[in-house]
Amino acid sequence: MQAHLRRVGAGRDLSRTAPNMRSFSLQAENGSNFIRLLGFLPDLEGGALLLQGAFYDDGLAANGKPQNIGGRLEMQSFRARKVPVLARLLSLGSFTGIADTLSGDGIAFDIARFKFTVHDGVIRVKSGRFNGPALGLTTQGAFNTRTREVDFGGTVVPAYGINSVLENIPLIGRVLTGRKGEGVFGFSYRVGGTTDDLSLLVNPLSVLTPGILRRIFEIGVGELPEVTVTDDDFDEDEFDD
Repeated sequence: MQAHLRRVGAGRDLSRTAPNMRSFSLQAENGSNFIRLLGFLPDLEGGALLLQGAFYDDGLAANGKPQNIGGRLEMQSFRARKVPVLARLLSLGSFTGIADTLSGDGIAFDIARFKFTVHDGVIRVKSGRFNGPALGLTTQGAFNTRTREVDFGGTVVPAYGINSVLENIPLIGRVLTGRKGEGVFGFSYRVGGTTDDLSLLVNPLSVLTPGILRRIFEIGVGELPEVTVTDDDFDEDEFDD
């Protein structure tokens, strides 16, 4: 028997789709309020949010990996203000002009999306992309909610609207831009430590390294004690792009 609960007005949907799995969907016209409710990014503004995923009652996902929750998040048309970590990254990458914008009107993003899993207090993120006219970035990594340890990394892409145009050119686009969302020129980064004492690393050599060659300079991520982020942690069929 399939149990199904729906609250249309609240934009929530929860249904039992398998004996050990309850699928959920949540929509919010102002996603920044929901993000603040979770205790993250208090100065985020606006954004239509869609959160989809599943609770695994026995702690195992369909791919057999230990998981309590797995899903994906997408948010459109929002603005980020006063994000200290992002400001420090931009300054380290010599993009102080964009960093200054964070303390003013903020940086506009057209869309953000990522996949995530939660197990034993650890949130793992994969395939994270934040795209806007002035800035784009990719991210993946892990956050331990108990120890407050952080290990994230990816690529920051300045002037993303222009920088990513070549991505759509057949054949040479992916060679020039690397992975989806990375643009032609950008710099790799890594954020580690605890939320009270974060360490930021930027590889300056990666700024002038286009596309696929930038991977040579990437800094390893997801290396919290006993924590790694790999493709096997995610059920690609269940939460595909």
